Amino acid sequence: MVTKSGSRFGCVSLIILLVGFGLGAVAPLLLEKHSRKEADKGRLDGSPPIRPVFLREAQGCPATSNEAADLDSKMLEVGRSLAASDPTGQSPANSYVVSYFAWHWRISGARRCPPPDQIVQQLAPLLDRYKWPLANTELNDLRLAERLPPSASRAEGLATIGFLRWIPPSALKGDDSRPYARQLLAEQGRFALPWREAAFREISGETRLGTSAAYLAVATDPVGALPKVQRTMADMLRRSRARYTQAFRTGGEIQAIKNDDANRLIELGYALARGGAAAEPYSQPIVEMLDEVIARAAPPFGLMATKPTELCRIAKHIGGQVARAANSKDFCANGFKGGDGAPLPY
Repeated sequence: MVTKSGSRFGCVSLIILLVGFGLGAVAPLLLEKHSRKEADKGRLDGSPPIRPVFLREAQGCPATSNEAADLDSKMLEVGRSLAASDPTGQSPANSYVVSYFAWHWRISGARRCPPPDQIVQQLAPLLDRYKWPLANTELNDLRLAERLPPSASRAEGLATIGFLRWIPPSALKGDDSRPYARQLLAEQGRFALPWREAAFREISGETRLGTSAAYLAVATDPVGALPKVQRTMADMLRRSRARYTQAFRTGGEIQAIKNDDANRLIELGYALARGGAAAEPYSQPIVEMLDEVIARAAPPFGLMATKPTELCRIAKHIGGQVARAANSKDFCANGFKGGDGAPLPY
């Protein structure tokens, strides 16, 4: 005969068994979800900053050979033919024309100058026909937008990428292209204005989406955005100091700003610099950042302390007192050689 206490014990045991089984089944799913989330965060925030065009130095290059120039012209003709036959822009051949003029010309032969502007800009009306860039445009292919004139369709395409709520599809499954798309959208002039308020709402110092929103906000509304970006950078610097790490330099270790924190601070510096001379009254965080050091990975030696030389470039662009602060630093002389080499000079 089964007693009431025995029955209750059996029920409790069954419940415990079922809960244990459920947890055993759910745990791998939760672990997988966590791993996927961490991987997505790495794709978004693990990449170095992309230096804006206005801060890049002109690079010398050898004269383009006749063979290379001929290839440029032929690829333009291919693009024209494809625009007429494939208005969707979805064909692999069409994508290759974009890739060629964006970056593939670099590996198409001997070292050479990039295709000339008069060739590249003839692509603009062709690409506008199918509203390039498309949502699945690879990050490297987006470089082409730097050399094309602003347009409404280009702004729409870049905004579609930049404000997706998930990482855009990518054949290479590489870096998250949304921050770069926002940076490119900022250079679309009046065509970027419809996304001014969305950018202002998303300003943050913790992620590349937040810092690229700051860049776009300053480009579209410097008067309204510069004070908020200043506060954001000052707050980010304060939090970065609270989580210093140890980095090696000659003579021992020193406290330094973590790699990812430094990248976000540099990107906020880009946002301020986008305002030009108008950013000078809001540049105190840049002045303070010049006194910091950055921890950068230097395998196999671990973390090395480096100087924030990218802030020199930013400060000198803004001018005024922040430029004078940069000029007082030895590491800002000699063309910013050495120091922080993280930003990508596309």
